[in-house]
Amino acid sequence: MKRFAWCAVLFILLGAGSAFAGDKEKIVLLPVSGPLTAAEKGQLEKKLAAGLGKRYAVIAGPQVEEALRKALQEENQKAICDLEGCYVKIAGQFKAELIAAFLLAPRMDGSINVTFRVMNVVENREVYSRSADCAACTVSKLIGLGESLLQGMDKK
Repeated sequence: MKRFAWCAVLFILLGAGSAFAGDKEKIVLLPVSGPLTAAEKGQLEKKLAAGLGKRYAVIAGPQVEEALRKALQEENQKAICDLEGCYVKIAGQFKAELIAAFLLAPRMDGSINVTFRVMNVVENREVYSRSADCAACTVSKLIGLGESLLQGMDKK
């Protein structure tokens, strides 16, 4: 009987430990910004969320868009608008410390500068940041570039 009890305790402890080890850290993926249609942004965001999902519990989509809209409205009411303040509010709403942003900035030569950043809003520090240029950019090129920038996180 004692042996059974010890086995049961060991099983519970090992099971509980593996359950906690399997928990992923939360990350909020901000909506993709830049010169794309809503459908293209959605397609790109879906691929980014899938890539981040290998490492993190990803929070993305309409609930993040709504949280971002509200946070920006609140910040714009202030005399001094603070983008980091918006990030802190959004992360806090989802009980997350990490925010990921995939930013697309058109350049004068027609190319697009692509930046992928992960910030820890609690510690106020950048966790990861990579940029690349995309000439003659298409959505499929941007998806490939996004996946490439995400793979760089594994090397950190």
